[in-house]
Amino acid sequence: MSKEIPFSVRLRDLVLSDALISWRWRNDSEIWRLTGNRPDKRITPEIETKWLEKVLEDPASRRFAICVGQNADYVGNVQLTSITAMEAEFHIFIGEKRWWGKGIATRATELCLQIA
Repeated sequence: MSKEIPFSVRLRDLVLSDALISWRWRNDSEIWRLTGNRPDKRITPEIETKWLEKVLEDPASRRFAICVGQNADYVGNVQLTSITAMEAEFHIFIGEKRWWGKGIATRATELCLQIA
């Protein structure tokens, strides 16, 4: 179990309107330097929305928004992809840098494992 953090963390399904926030994260070189998976072009809100629309239709993945605090601020993503009966690939990142190092990813991982 993770250490106690002084704010709530919850997951919700990603929705198309999340692209209006997540496109900024795709263009942040500091975030993508840490993930090792950088886009090869500048991402616009339209490109992000089309991509999100496509991946949300994938029956072999589940994608969640990580939300924190009373206002349930959207701060990152956690996802299971390439899902089979026995395994899945796990991906996570916190896009809002002010939430880095606060235990958000650990708690989101625990929540995602409960869903899995």
